[in-house]
Amino acid sequence: MNRVDVCARGVELPEWAGRAGEFTAAVCDKLFCDNWDVSVLFCNDDFIRSLNKRFRCRDEPTDVLSFPLGGIFTEDGERRYSAGDITVSLETLEDNSKTFNVDEDEELCRQLMVVGQEDADADSPVAFRSG
Repeated sequence: MNRVDVCARGVELPEWAGRAGEFTAAVCDKLFCDNWDVSVLFCNDDFIRSLNKRFRCRDEPTDVLSFPLGGIFTEDGERRYSAGDITVSLETLEDNSKTFNVDEDEELCRQLMVVGQEDADADSPVAFRSG
């Protein structure tokens, strides 16, 4: 069973945050990932900007960043995979939903589905999917 931890920093946890966790777990299931641990952090533009500057040398906010961990560990006799962290700016999520004329749920799904696919290089956060 996959586990998704959803939390917030610098913003209130949205009432729909639980659905975001369920969606992320469903994506893991569709990718045939088993016993994965993923965290989803909702934040503001200032926080994601600081991460973007630190890890990608881009001093600007972005919509989503992913930070793969890739560690295997045992818990209660079960092998688990610590996939990593997904960070989403709620401010940019709102702006993007207006720009693309979609509701925030649809924009969040888009972000979670393409996480790590854009701007992936040796010095940046990359997609979670491993071989």
